[in-house]
Amino acid sequence: MEGDNGRFLFRAADEFSRDAVLAEQVARLEARHSRIGPETDVVIQASVRLGDYDAARGGFPVSLFTPGTYLRVRGGLRFSNGSDYAILPATPEEGRAIREREASSSLNSAILRAGDFRRDPGHANGLLAMLYQFDYVDGDGGIIASMAHAPQTPALDDEAVEALVQNTQADILAAASLPPIGSGWSAVRHALTAGSV
Repeated sequence: MEGDNGRFLFRAADEFSRDAVLAEQVARLEARHSRIGPETDVVIQASVRLGDYDAARGGFPVSLFTPGTYLRVRGGLRFSNGSDYAILPATPEEGRAIREREASSSLNSAILRAGDFRRDPGHANGLLAMLYQFDYVDGDGGIIASMAHAPQTPALDDEAVEALVQNTQADILAAASLPPIGSGWSAVRHALTAGSV
């Protein structure tokens, strides 16, 4: 509905105000899409099914994380680390206990904690996110089984590493009251002897 209104405003604008109307609509759309970003953590409830216990893989295949599966959030949501959650680990005894809990409740679902949202390059209008925790819950919200993986810190590029090194060196030198690296000997000698009595 909002998009239709924006199209109407653009078409209704005269030739002198179209650029301003277009800029306003672009800003509105960018603001709407920027609400979810890399720093956003969200909790999502989704329906899920556990496949048959797979002894070779040591657990239950989780339907949400089969390749090509998207959650119906906007243009589709998938998890960049979904393969880490593809199997809900369980020993055969734990597997039996999970199946017993499933049978005694209805409407089992998953509670997902995700973050680091960005556009999915492989899916038009889709989102890609990092999954941090998966809870398999019963209809009352009781946790049947859970798994979590610590978020990985993204690797720094060469420029960021160099900037971090430079800033750290500058902080250390400032704390020690020393001149910058590469300073002449007289400046270093003065800094070293200035504190001694």
